[in-house]
Amino acid sequence: VRKLRLTGGEPLVRKNIMHLVRQISRHLESGALEELTLTTNGSQLSRFAAELADCGVKRINVSLDTLDPEKFRQITRWGNLDKVMEGIDAAQAAGLKVKLNAVALKDFNDAELPEMLRWAHGRGMELTVIETMPMGEIDADRTDQYLPLSLLRAALERQFTLTDIPYKTGGPAR
Repeated sequence: VRKLRLTGGEPLVRKNIMHLVRQISRHLESGALEELTLTTNGSQLSRFAAELADCGVKRINVSLDTLDPEKFRQITRWGNLDKVMEGIDAAQAAGLKVKLNAVALKDFNDAELPEMLRWAHGRGMELTVIETMPMGEIDADRTDQYLPLSLLRAALERQFTLTDIPYKTGGPAR
C-alpha cells in the first residue's frame, strides 16, 4: 500500500482521529507511504485542517452537492453550509489541495452545477461530479433524481470548453 485515503462516514468525528493520522503519517516521513488523503463532508474541517497539513496530508476531498444553504439543509442531516465553507477556507489556508465531489441530482442541483464549477475553479479547486448511487434500504430512493453524466456533460458543453484529461482523479470518479 503506497497511498491511503481516510474516509467514512465522516472520519473527522472519530474519537482521537488526529492520533491515528499522526501514527499513519510516520510512514510518510519514512517513505513507506507516498500519500495520505482524506474524504470529508467538511463539517469538522476548520478544527483539523492545519493539523492535517502538519501531519503531511497534502490534499482532501470534500463532499459538497450544493452551494445553496436551504438545499444543503435538505440533503444533509446537520445542514450547516457555513461550517463547510469555513472548513474549505481553513484547508486552503493550511496549504491543503481541495477537490470537491458533487453528486448530480436531477431537479435538485443540476441547474447550479455550472455555477459550482465556476466557483470551485475560481478558488483553485477541482470539482468532480458523480452520478447518484442506489443505497438500498438505508437511504431514500433516489431513482427519480438520477441524472446521467452524459446529459450533464452536454449541458456543460453549451457553457464551457470541456477537454478530456489523460489521468484519473484521486477518487471514485473519472
